Amino acid sequence: MVLLVALLSAAFAHSASAAVASTFTAPAPAPTSQSPFYVGSSNGTIQNSPLVSGQVFDRFIQIWLENTDFSSAQSQTVFQELSKLGITLNQYYALTHTSEPNYIAAVGGDFWGLYNDDFEQIPANMSTVVDLLDEKLISWSEYQENMPEDGYTGYNYTNPQDGYTYYVRKHNPLIIYNSVSQNSTRAARIRNFNDFAVDLGNNSLSQWVFVTPNIRDDGHDTDVAYASEWLNWWLMPLLNDTNFNTERTLILLTFDE
Repeated sequence: MVLLVALLSAAFAHSASAAVASTFTAPAPAPTSQSPFYVGSSNGTIQNSPLVSGQVFDRFIQIWLENTDFSSAQSQTVFQELSKLGITLNQYYALTHTSEPNYIAAVGGDFWGLYNDDFEQIPANMSTVVDLLDEKLISWSEYQENMPEDGYTGYNYTNPQDGYTYYVRKHNPLIIYNSVSQNSTRAARIRNFNDFAVDLGNNSLSQWVFVTPNIRDDGHDTDVAYASEWLNWWLMPLLNDTNFNTERTLILLTFDE
């Protein structure tokens, strides 16, 4: 494993204006477990093409958190521990504010002059990393916590159990591109956390993986301490799970701004 921890040092890094700190509660018995809290049911194990070996690593996993500056993240014990396990990228910069353009650029190489969190749809002629991966038959998938169904294109989703909007489209980069969202085969690879539990249990994670926690677990509506508790619960155990992490896995843990 190579773990990259990218802590923001840019002027765009800031505290979430709507942050409401509270105590983290585990949404499932373990990160390997399904949960009714995740809302969407699994549609079965994802189907991947055969492994394409890379020169240095075979799997790349990105995990995106929200709205934190370098000093705040660095003060948290879990980030101190993760930094010891990998490499801290202390010259990492957000592109802009607000959130959505940073996510858009993460998969498309550009934020296309957007400076908002609106319901954007990038035209199908604009390419993404998916085009590169599909061309080389390298498997890929996204996992979005609290997304109600695979390939969901709605602006957000409010959990009927407690009336809270945990899932937001602006943090789901590939669904914003019509080349993915309007292609049923590709859209089905944008999955929820119940799918993640099934795929992980069957050792079927793709080679390129993008993970977005919900809007509380990523620190957006809470704070970095809350997000750190989620990391302790979700990521730390998975580092010892060979279905998730091996010596041929590269993990990037970062923030959008």
